[in-house]
Amino acid sequence: MNRLILRLLFSFTIAGSALGDNPAGDLERLQGTWRTVKGYSIDGVELTLDQIREHDATKTFRGDRMINRSRSKSGYGEFSGRITLDPSLTPKAIDLIVIEGSPPVKDIYLIDKNTLKPAWGITSKAERPTIFSPCPNDSEEKWAYDIYEKIIP
Repeated sequence: MNRLILRLLFSFTIAGSALGDNPAGDLERLQGTWRTVKGYSIDGVELTLDQIREHDATKTFRGDRMINRSRSKSGYGEFSGRITLDPSLTPKAIDLIVIEGSPPVKDIYLIDKNTLKPAWGITSKAERPTIFSPCPNDSEEKWAYDIYEKIIP
């Protein structure tokens, strides 16, 4: 359960775009709130729909800030951080800084219409993921992978 909560907390860090190498364009497409519709544990196990609903995990992008929110048995928890995008890399990169001056959590992202597919390192010490898929159990590097849909008001 703790791994699931940790994964959900760090899962609130990613996004992307098909707009080319334009960080402003990608950032604009990220604006708004995204809800998890499919998720995997850091060991690559797919989460059940009940687990996804139970945690009610969202990412909200406002300017260069991202707010991660999820529900646990003790209520809702949230944290936020500043993001920077680098769509010139392949795959596109997004970094999240939760505490100013600390190393970023390194992520990759894809965005297609109203679907966001991020893969992220679990800690700021982790290497940036290189593929969009659940982490294999035998991998030394651990990352998380989820799929989000944009909430259209």
